[in-house]
Amino acid sequence: MFEDNFYLWLVGISLFFLWLWIRRVRKDIATMQADMQKVLDSILFMRIEKHEETLYAYNALNEEFICQGSSIEDLNKQFGQRYPNCKGIIVENPNPQEQK
Repeated sequence: MFEDNFYLWLVGISLFFLWLWIRRVRKDIATMQADMQKVLDSILFMRIEKHEETLYAYNALNEEFICQGSSIEDLNKQFGQRYPNCKGIIVENPNPQEQK
């Protein structure tokens, strides 16, 4: 009788601590996801178009105009003024024939 109750309590306590551990892991995962989203929100993926002597930067995900400049350095300066808390990453069009 005592052994049956002992094992029942042992299983119950083990399940309680397992539940606490799972709850903690889920909370940690949610925190990591929020931190990752904050980082991703501070990054802009850009594509660059050159028309004559001017470079135009567009958001690679939604085609929104970002900034323009006469060189990469000027483009970097303009980007920094418009988005001081963001980082820009230039991505190349994998299929240059599809340029709009």
